[in-house]
Amino acid sequence: MKSGLYKKGLPIVMVCLAVFLLAGSGSVSTAATPRDLYFAAEDCYRHLRNSPRKMKYRENWFKCIRKYQAVYSADPDGPWAAAGLYQTGVLYRELYKRSFKASDKAESLDIFRRIVKRFPGSRYKARALAALAGFAEKKAAPKKSVQTGAREKYIRAERDYKRLLGRPDRMKYRDNWLACIAKFKAVYTHDPHGPWAAAGLYMAGKLYGELYGLSFRKADRQEALAQFERIISSYPESSYYEKALAAKRGMARGAVKPRTPEKKQPDAVAAIIQNQAARAAAAQKNTPAPGQGYANITGIR
Repeated sequence: MKSGLYKKGLPIVMVCLAVFLLAGSGSVSTAATPRDLYFAAEDCYRHLRNSPRKMKYRENWFKCIRKYQAVYSADPDGPWAAAGLYQTGVLYRELYKRSFKASDKAESLDIFRRIVKRFPGSRYKARALAALAGFAEKKAAPKKSVQTGAREKYIRAERDYKRLLGRPDRMKYRDNWLACIAKFKAVYTHDPHGPWAAAGLYMAGKLYGELYGLSFRKADRQEALAQFERIISSYPESSYYEKALAAKRGMARGAVKPRTPEKKQPDAVAAIIQNQAARAAAAQKNTPAPGQGYANITGIR
């Protein structure tokens, strides 16, 4: 009985084993080649670039990075290895532009250097060298001089101050004054020893004084005096030294008044046009409409 069951079950076992071996051999024969892996990674990167929402998340970048790494790992000495490695460096570089993480930059630089050493005969060596040079150029990019930065800050602060003076409705609010004052103070803090420092302090004091003329707060008056006194003590050779002295004396006499924009007078032609338009409107208003007013009626009887 037992031997009969064994004999009957033997063909079944052999069939299952054959199916397993065939399935295994089929999976080996259909394994993805480095070329297939590379273009799968390219598809991943293309979809990522076309989706700004996905580009916000690191895991989406690493999903594509792993696919390019798989190209290299599949055949480190093959013709697709350098291509996969190079694109891995490219993705780390692009990720660094968004994350500003030093680790992303370091990974990108390391990969490009590995390509140069490991694949000297590959066309990707030149590309890796160019990528490395790009990093070096950004690092060595000339920065604006400190004085130039202070000058630009002063110009922007003065522009905003003029805008404030041109808007009486905005001059009513303290925050608008303090915003302009902060910008003039930033000129000083940007380069305390530069030629624009005293100018920034003087304008900060001037605005505090004008704000005091509106708010009557002692703190604003004290801040104005503090800026002028700093100029007097720290910048005796500056052209703003005399201005600060005069402003301080003026505040002591209570002579500080806020600046108000001058009213522009219309030119002669504009005045004539406006007067003529006003007369026409008045005449039209006083003229009865058709069918209204008094009328002579005859034949009533």
